[in-house]
Amino acid sequence: MSQKQPKPPAAKQPGFVTRMRARINRGDSFLSYDLRRLLPGEIIDQDALDDLETRLLMADVGVEATREVMHRLQTLYDGAKLKTQAELVEALHETLGALLAPCT
Repeated sequence: MSQKQPKPPAAKQPGFVTRMRARINRGDSFLSYDLRRLLPGEIIDQDALDDLETRLLMADVGVEATREVMHRLQTLYDGAKLKTQAELVEALHETLGALLAPCT
């Protein structure tokens, strides 16, 4: 009879938050792709923020998380600190990172 070799321990899979952070940080993530399509120009407006809110909800980010993200972005937009696509992407990245930080 042949003896079975013990299986090596399975590598630990990264957690949900780690995987989500990695997806968001990739330049080709669903969110980055949607933002490029959402904002064909360089300057953002209220319609772009409204469309972003819809896309976050459709991406199953969740109602509470979307509300929190959009409140932060709207505050920046109203304070004239959010005018360009690059500023929106950076603010969105920071806001999502802050939401996920307690989960790590």
